[in-house]
Amino acid sequence: MSKKTSYGSDIEYVRDRMVLLQLKLAGNKEQAKELETRIDERKKGRELAFDSLVRELDLDEIEESIVLILLSYDLNPEEDAFGKDVLDKVAKLFNMDPLEARRYFYSSGRLLSNDVVIIEEDGNTTMSSIYSLNEWVIRRILGQNDGAWDTFVEEEERYEPVERKNEIFRTIEPAVSLKDVVMNESTKEKINEALSQIKYYKRIFEDWGAQERFTKSLNFLFYGPPGTGKTYTAEALAKEMGKKLYMVNYPKLISMWLGNTEKNVERAFKEAKENDAVLLFDEADAMLRDRSFMFYNGLYESVNVLLSELDRFDGVVIFTTNQATLLDKALDRRVSLKVPFELPGEKEREALWRIYLPRDLPTDVDPGELAKSFNLTGAQIKNVIISAMRKGAPNNFVTMKEFTKACKEELMGAKSTKAGSQYL
Repeated sequence: MSKKTSYGSDIEYVRDRMVLLQLKLAGNKEQAKELETRIDERKKGRELAFDSLVRELDLDEIEESIVLILLSYDLNPEEDAFGKDVLDKVAKLFNMDPLEARRYFYSSGRLLSNDVVIIEEDGNTTMSSIYSLNEWVIRRILGQNDGAWDTFVEEEERYEPVERKNEIFRTIEPAVSLKDVVMNESTKEKINEALSQIKYYKRIFEDWGAQERFTKSLNFLFYGPPGTGKTYTAEALAKEMGKKLYMVNYPKLISMWLGNTEKNVERAFKEAKENDAVLLFDEADAMLRDRSFMFYNGLYESVNVLLSELDRFDGVVIFTTNQATLLDKALDRRVSLKVPFELPGEKEREALWRIYLPRDLPTDVDPGELAKSFNLTGAQIKNVIISAMRKGAPNNFVTMKEFTKACKEELMGAKSTKAGSQYL
């Protein structure tokens, strides 16, 4: 078992929690107690992604265990999480009757009503149905926070609170402009092309007659590795246009797809049009997977509906993805420009360090040296700065040594997470 003094990534913590669950199910009380102590030591009072999710959803110990049980099935695609199997495990863990545990799988329960757990295949009864975690839950648990908005609390204030249960997008008042975004020259050139197409739309498609042979859409695809500024740039592009950004709330939208697809997809496009907003589909591969690999007809039809709405929409739509190869091929002809986002080079990394380092931070850090030594994305640099500040806060000074250590931990955590999950 690992002797690290603290967890380097969320997935390390989650794997230990799943092992602890297995030990309890096997009746290995001494080993379970030892691992539980080790987990507490490695956490050192930190609240990791899984704990945050449990707290936000106000899950009790049984619901928390059900999430871990279903996660273990999701990470082992050869097994299906039949209701009977899951309920038997819950009953054994908490010394309760399997029939009593059924209430945790009722549609009125917190797990299903909050779209944490979904019915993957309805076997007509709780015992015979197949359950799984919604993908947004898996991403949260594994700490997959791609984008610049999940790091600092003050930035989250740009989001209008989602008060209604069926809210399917978040309204963002753009707070950054393109001059604030660090990108290489080739990406910057493509973004300027996108702006040109938007600004001179009438000239290109009407005056010059391009509409006769080319798609008139203003749909753009931003693709590249996590943390390279795709979502951040979408916000900046909206600000450049003087428009609000409607970021589709994937967990809410996807949970509606098995029956209310048309209503919710139409609503997203309708409200974006009525309010002259830019529509953003973040992590588009989660919604627009290649239909040739789909085995469930409902999801197949969901993609059809979204593509049809896209054909009728005359506003600006931005798709972002870390995995462009997974997108449905029909999206290609509907996208007017594809913009690649690459990992930042040394020059871009140094600029990111200088932008993100707090102005009043007492430190001897050398941004140029860190940029040269560590190949980090913008999102990772933000993580490192927060980590280094935590380390230096007791002494009211953050040393270069603490920044270096935080950089190494971030790279170790990223390596561990990438190796440990099929979802990243």
